[in-house]
Amino acid sequence: MEASYYMKREDGAVRCDLCPHRCIIPDGKYGRCRIRENRSGTLVATGYGRVVSLTVDPIEKKPL
Repeated sequence: MEASYYMKREDGAVRCDLCPHRCIIPDGKYGRCRIRENRSGTLVATGYGRVVSLTVDPIEKKPL
């Protein structure tokens, strides 16, 4: 899915504006987060619709 918050550059790279890192991502490469990829000048969110973090938190916690 196409990502939000990015700008296309004339050299085919894109600049991701989602976080303060402001990654400049060349074509075919990933940003610092490793979840956004430049595919032919379009920034793609590769983790969209997938579980990227999971934690088990029990309902019963000490002390009861």
